[in-house]
Amino acid sequence: MGSIRFASGIVCVALCAGCGGGGAGSASSTLGMNAQMPDPMSAPASESSSTSPASTTPPPSATPSPPTVSAPTPAPPSPAPTPDPPGDPTPVYSLTDIGSFTSPGATAIDNHDNVVVAQINGNGSFYYQHSSGSVVQLAAVTAGVDTVMANGINDAGKISGWSGQHAVVWQASGGYSLLTAANSSGTQAQGINQQGVVAGSRSLPHADGAPTAWDANGVETDLPGLVGGAIAVSDQGLIVGDATRIGAYPDYGPQHATAWQGGVAADLGTLPGDRISSAQDVSNNGDIVGVSQGDNSHAVLWHAGSMTDIGSLSTSGPTNASAAGIDDTGEIVGRSAVGTASDGSTLFRAFLFIGGQMRDLNSLVDPASPSASFVTLTDAAAINCNGDIAANGMDARDQRTHAYLLVRQGASRTDCPPR
Repeated sequence: MGSIRFASGIVCVALCAGCGGGGAGSASSTLGMNAQMPDPMSAPASESSSTSPASTTPPPSATPSPPTVSAPTPAPPSPAPTPDPPGDPTPVYSLTDIGSFTSPGATAIDNHDNVVVAQINGNGSFYYQHSSGSVVQLAAVTAGVDTVMANGINDAGKISGWSGQHAVVWQASGGYSLLTAANSSGTQAQGINQQGVVAGSRSLPHADGAPTAWDANGVETDLPGLVGGAIAVSDQGLIVGDATRIGAYPDYGPQHATAWQGGVAADLGTLPGDRISSAQDVSNNGDIVGVSQGDNSHAVLWHAGSMTDIGSLSTSGPTNASAAGIDDTGEIVGRSAVGTASDGSTLFRAFLFIGGQMRDLNSLVDPASPSASFVTLTDAAAINCNGDIAANGMDARDQRTHAYLLVRQGASRTDCPPR
């Protein structure tokens, strides 16, 4: 699924249900397949979280919560809302080549257009500083041994990810700190918000991961969920990811997109007919994006209590799509199938969902940008407050995957930090 991040410790690339060994034949879900997004604030109080027993400091202090609204009445998926982005509804982007990297490539971007790049196979993860154009390798906990994955960044220059068996927060200026979990042999960090709260997972004895969060002081909290992982966190403290809360090892129920607020979990469900789902990002307005999967994968938006399939760039053939990021205006990025290659593999393109329409991001690149005529963008991983995007694609000249920064032409948005 390209840039889509799955629950740490779950090695099935297709959002597997029952990854402990039960596979697709594991215990079926007790949840209705037409389940809609419940209000995270109205989930049952019995699903409260527990602070790691080894913690000697108080649990994370509560961050400001969005206004509580009544739980929505279940209804069929509604048409996607039409955001009202500022300025030109058809933006144009300048393209900057960060360099050639193996998968997954660019994973996150801050509001100053600094980008982090990760490689599951290769020589580590990197920090791209936009102001200087420099690319700096992030230190491994055990040099020469660890796989290093950088997954998130905030405006204070804190970069979240993992090295070997350790969740890590690196400082862009140098150095790092480790994030641990009691009674767990390993941890992984995914997203980080502006306050320094980190979403991630901790390993379990049977090698599956369970959702976890750390406050800005590194104090860990176990989130409700038997297996799964937390992937992103808003500045209001709304954490999203995926989890299952039914079954037992090795026959867990299917993993569903999940939201956690104040230690309370809400199952966000799937599209009708789908079995599994994962939430990949959350805006500061509480909108959530991700993927719902059955026979095909669907890019989805949870907005105002409804789950919506936002479509695909493909009108025939494979229509698989997944959403990876959302900004506070409601613009969404991800990747979508566009056809089938001669070898039978699916062709993907990066997309921007704007004004209620999915657009091929390649069509929005300024042709005057260096290398633009040689580049095909295949997935968009993240979008920041100004609508600037971290993406990945293929350069026809070397036939290798590169990471890219796409900067929207025009001034910074008035309610966003200056670039």
